[in-house]
Amino acid sequence: IEQPPDAALGDYAYPCFTLARVLRKPPPAIAGELAEHLRPGVEAAPLLRG
Repeated sequence: IEQPPDAALGDYAYPCFTLARVLRKPPPAIAGELAEHLRPGVEAAPLLRG
């Protein structure tokens, strides 16, 4: 987890590109799966392409 380069993109970010290569899935699909696991403790986890 890292801070995005632009504050308009949110407080935290996780680049999914490395996982996409390993898991052979598109980054938005991985981001969606991660967001579902974060939802119980996170107010919002929108998928942004930044």
